[in-house]
Amino acid sequence: MRGVGELNAIITNLLEFARAERHRPAARDLVAVARRAGEMALAGLAPDDAKRFSVEVAAPEKLIVAIDEVHIAQAVRNLVSNAIEAMPAGGCVRIAVADEAGAPPSASPTKAPASRPD
Repeated sequence: MRGVGELNAIITNLLEFARAERHRPAARDLVAVARRAGEMALAGLAPDDAKRFSVEVAAPEKLIVAIDEVHIAQAVRNLVSNAIEAMPAGGCVRIAVADEAGAPPSASPTKAPASRPD
């Protein structure tokens, strides 16, 4: 099921890029976009797989920037999906959003498990 959704997203993106219309950046909260994108990446996993992963967002409370929200969200989802694929045993994906010139949001796998036994 996840593969069908990802294929649909790829086709939709290709069709959008093929259009003559250009996307215009608008003032958006990059932190909120990154959080939603991380949640969406987890939501695309099978329930048993999703239990093995968590997404953590290290960011200021809010960061308003001029972005193309759809494409930034897709890029973050792709980064989170790639990080998940790099951790077959499960773990935590950390998304870092910072107010630094030239530093885009990133997603990286960590070695910490998604949940730790007590």
